[in-house]
Order: sequence, then structure tokens, then C-alpha cells
Amino acid sequence: VDAPDGATVDTVAVEIRGDSLGSFFDHWLVYYDDVHTPPSAQMMNRLCVIGLVDGRILIKKLLKGTIPGKFTLLSQFEPPIYDTDVEWCALVKNMVPR
Repeated sequence: VDAPDGATVDTVAVEIRGDSLGSFFDHWLVYYDDVHTPPSAQMMNRLCVIGLVDGRILIKKLLKGTIPGKFTLLSQFEPPIYDTDVEWCALVKNMVPR
């Protein structure tokens, strides 16, 4: 697929599968920089691609958890995932319909 404006050599695309962000976004493309860094303050309350320690990769809004070092993950139509371990995180750069 074509890269969006502002893309770098690290920018990749993934396709949304499912409706946790809403059924309108199923099969949309999400662009992010494939640089696996720990969550940072600039990522809080923003939509991110998130790698969990169990191997799942999710697109969720990242919040601080109630336990230090843990995080709460929000989506539009699924219950929050509370106080989970996040292995890596990357800000969503762009989303486009497929």
C-alpha cells in the first residue's frame, strides 16, 4: 500500500480485523512506526498499536493503570482491559479505509 504523508522508513500498515473500534473501521489500514518502545507519557490517552506480553497486538487507547507499571486499554465497543502488562507501544500515525 502507499505510505501516508509523514511516513518514515519504519512506517508500516496493519489491517484492522474486528469491530472493537467500531464496525465502520473493520478492514481499515492503520499506519504506525514499527519501533517497539515501552509506553511513554506522550502515548497516554492516545490511540496506539500495543504489543502485549502474551503476543497479542491490539489497537487501543492507552491509559495508566491503577497499579504502577500497568496499563488500561480502551476501545469503543469492548470492555476495558484493566491493569495489563504492555511489552511495546507505538502511536497510530494514520488510518484509512481499504
